[in-house]
Amino acid sequence: MKLTERDKRWIRAVYKFRVTTTDQMMVICGDESRSSVNARLRRLWGEDYLARPEEFMRKHYSHAEKRHTLHMLGQEGANHLDKVEGVQLPQKKGWTAAAKNFKGQNVEHDLGVVDFVLALEADAARMPGVEVVHQLELLARNNLPLIGKLGRLPTKAIRKGSLVDRATDPDYTFEIHKQQDNGRTAKGLCFLEYDNDTEDFIKSDALASSIKQKHEAYTYAYQRKLHTKLYDRDNFRVLFVVNDTLARVKKMQQVYKDTVAKRIAAGVFLYTTVEAVRLHGVFGDIWTNGAGERVEL
Repeated sequence: MKLTERDKRWIRAVYKFRVTTTDQMMVICGDESRSSVNARLRRLWGEDYLARPEEFMRKHYSHAEKRHTLHMLGQEGANHLDKVEGVQLPQKKGWTAAAKNFKGQNVEHDLGVVDFVLALEADAARMPGVEVVHQLELLARNNLPLIGKLGRLPTKAIRKGSLVDRATDPDYTFEIHKQQDNGRTAKGLCFLEYDNDTEDFIKSDALASSIKQKHEAYTYAYQRKLHTKLYDRDNFRVLFVVNDTLARVKKMQQVYKDTVAKRIAAGVFLYTTVEAVRLHGVFGDIWTNGAGERVEL
């Protein structure tokens, strides 16, 4: 089977994101013809370049109004990335088998991350002098692992009076590069935290995932300059994108004020909603910092 450039973009996308929907594949290729997209995706699936978690889809979408078709990396797609594009892949991983055994505990969250990153790409493409450097390229540039938990930060947390390991896994890591009037390029390192309104604000166990724990973890990373050690950057921002109302955003900002405000600047943490991104774009006037102040991305 001869792969087209569109096929290759899709294969790279399912590797980058792990799982996508047909709607997202249409955004990736910029094609408005669902019938032609479906036909080609079906062919790539049949040739094992793409895989589908069929058992998961049957169970997960059995009573849903919209039954998404999910796409993952197939074995032939992995072979293409390895042999043709030189992508570093985990060894001895059966990609088609992995799709067959896909559990998808956080699939709606993961698809939300994909939606945000695709919106980021599209909005950046419309802005002169703006470039997004994506996670895989960013990790490769800094000689960081391209397998396992991508972009993992080696953070710690205090539990029962002792400092213990508690790694932090951003939902996505990227940089925004903006050309300045003086000819220089401003480079902003960003860690995405996509919130699907399922995370507790505070938990008694300091190691359990919560909004408070995330603020504490990124504060630890900032104070120990992990961003400088790993990415050679002087600072970073954490983008909380909330799939809920502004009321939840305000509660997150209160967590910032109550827990880490005395240790880290409000501008490190930025907050917005999924709806604001949809209506005004990623670079719109939609972001507020930990103190509730309007800021630009």
